[in-house]
Amino acid sequence: MINVEEHVYNDDPKKGHPDVRTYLKDVSYFFLGNGLIQAAVQFSPSNDGSPYGLLIMDPEKLRFKRDSYSMDNISGLKNTMLSIINSNTKEELILENISAGWSHINGVPSAEIWWDSKQLMICERFYCPDNCKT
Repeated sequence: MINVEEHVYNDDPKKGHPDVRTYLKDVSYFFLGNGLIQAAVQFSPSNDGSPYGLLIMDPEKLRFKRDSYSMDNISGLKNTMLSIINSNTKEELILENISAGWSHINGVPSAEIWWDSKQLMICERFYCPDNCKT
């Protein structure tokens, strides 16, 4: 039997960090999972929330973004972003120099975020290995 309450949208996207909104400007989502975990890389290069972040979710329940394990009420997904500290200087992400796309690691789909700072070029890969034991 279908529970009607599961199909009523009662989330207010104006409350909390902008990352909780589904429709951020120029946003892309890269969904990953293997049955044991569900994740999504949120890529939002237009400064309408965190530039990117990792949503970690329960694969058994479809919930609001604000209910993901990695969403913080105050900082959104910013704490899931990589930051580099080099010689006591924190390397800041330059929004104009960020991109995202799909790749494969040994046949496993992976989401990649590419960015650079004044001194570094970074490629972050997000993927879920197969949960089958061989």
